[in-house]
Parts: sequence; structure tokens; C-alpha cells
Amino acid sequence: MKTTAHITLRKPSLLIGAAAGALLLASCGGNNQNNPTPTPTPTGTATPTPTPTSTEPAADVNFANDFAFGSTSLYIYAYFTPTGGMQVFSDATRLANATGGLSYEVNPENVTFGFTDLNDNVVFDASTLVSGSSTLRTYEMGDEKLRLELPYGNVLRATYSREDSDIVGVDPGVLASNRVLFLFDAVTTTDALAMGPSYSGEVEVVGGTPGTTAPDAITATPSDFTLAEITVTASDGTTSTVNGVKGTIQIFSNASGTPTLVTEIVVEVPISSAGAISGEIADAAEDFTGALAGVLAGANRDEMVFIFSVSHDDGRKFVGSFIGRLPVGP
Repeated sequence: MKTTAHITLRKPSLLIGAAAGALLLASCGGNNQNNPTPTPTPTGTATPTPTPTSTEPAADVNFANDFAFGSTSLYIYAYFTPTGGMQVFSDATRLANATGGLSYEVNPENVTFGFTDLNDNVVFDASTLVSGSSTLRTYEMGDEKLRLELPYGNVLRATYSREDSDIVGVDPGVLASNRVLFLFDAVTTTDALAMGPSYSGEVEVVGGTPGTTAPDAITATPSDFTLAEITVTASDGTTSTVNGVKGTIQIFSNASGTPTLVTEIVVEVPISSAGAISGEIADAAEDFTGALAGVLAGANRDEMVFIFSVSHDDGRKFVGSFIGRLPVGP
């Protein structure tokens, strides 16, 4: 553990590639020293781009080959352990209008991670790999860790974790922060987007009451999200029917040892013809409100990925993500 973490890029000549032009460099601003706690207010304005801007062949997210991507799908969360105390949830934020990125090289193995609030990219080489498979790779370098999850082959979730000495309020202690970004393969089919398909997968969620909720106390059930027509209401009160994504996010608390439903978030948000997903979300009682943004991914829209955030007037907040896929045929 360290009080500062000015990380130097160990391969300054690393070529990120046009498809990952948003991979951060030190000149992008931000500060990764002494302030890992997220501060921006969650918002729903992020609009992921489902296709690369490069004229080169689309990069393939696959641990068997090199790839490099930029990302606008980011969130950050942290837990704080006061000196002599227990670790608790500190804060979480879904970041809109921010960029990150990741590049992966097979031989020699080398992963570069960039994020909006880090001064410098973080590099993990082959010597830091602690476990690896075709769907999950984890790296450790002192108090820094990187976890790459590729559950279905088209969407990758990268989580960079670290520990820093910090002061929350007036209490000194250790802040364990986690920065998350998503990469995904482009849609290449030219078929019109059709309603009806359902995507099944896991919902990852973190949060609770800052300063109170213990780590791992919050869980979510696996979910299905369906492409379907939904009704939207304009600012003037008129309604219309548009293509959208429907489903629910069930969030549970395990603080008492028995899972207790905290909120069931209703998801009914529009989807564009290009597969971009964005809209406001809330629970049935309207106690939690928030937003969601995501995209369909893979050559034939094989997968769906989105990130979301919801909060309550009493201070509780949750941030999370979903990666799902279409049913696999026989």
C-alpha cells in the first residue's frame, strides 16, 4: 500500500491503435494521487458508440490475439477502512462524458489500462499474471490488481483495483478503489433491428449506504432483458411507441444473513436502430431513480451490455452493470 501512486508507463512506445484512440495518456488530465474517491454526479448522458471509427478491420476482443479499444462505458466505486475499524462502502459513480481504454498484447503478454482520473496508464506484464483462461485473466502488482472478464466472447469488463492511504471526513484509513470499463466487439450485420430477442446474463452491482454497508452485502439476481416496443412520454405529456429494452434489476441486501429485496428497478428504455441503449430507470414505488446506458455488441448483436446507477433521497446508491447473451442454439 502506498500514499501516492504516480504510475509510469513502462512501454512508452506501445502502439495503442486507431480503434482505441481514447486510451488515456497523462496529458488527458485528472489526478490519481490522494483522491481515488469518485465525486461526479451520476447521469444518463453517456452514449456508447457501437462501431470503431478506424478504417482498419474491427478489433476482436479475444485473449488469443492482440486488441486495443477506447471506452466511454465507465464507473468507479470504493470501500473505506478506518484505522482500527471495519471496511464499509464509501462511494460509487457512473461516469458520463469520460473516457478510458485498454490494450492487450499476447506475446509477450502485456495489458495497458487507462482511466479518466489516472495521470498515467497502468501496465501489467506477464510476470504479474496470477491466473488466466479464455474467459478470465487476473493480474496483481503489489496493491494493484486488474481483472479481465470475457464471459461470452464479445464484451469485456476490466476492473482495476488499488489501495491508498486516505482520510474520509476526519478519519484516516485505507481506501480501496475500483475503476471499471467495458470493451465490446462491433455489430457488423446490416439486418434491421428486430424486436423479440431476450438477453440472459448476470447483473453485477455495488453500493448501499456510504459509511455503513459492508462489502459483499449487496447482490443482484441473474436477469433477462428483452427487445420490445415501449411507451415513452414526451415533455409535453404526449406518448408514443418506440423500440426499447425491457426487464428488471432486483437488488438484495445480505446484511442479516438472509437476502432481502432492497429495490426492483424497472427497465423500459429506448434503443436506437444502431443498438445504442439509453434512458431513465426507477423502481415501482419511485423511491430509487437513476439512468442506464449501453449497447448491443457482437457481429450479429449476440450480446447486450449496459451500466446503470440509481440513488435514494436517504443517501443509498447503487451502481452496476449487465452482460448478457442471446440463447445458445443446440
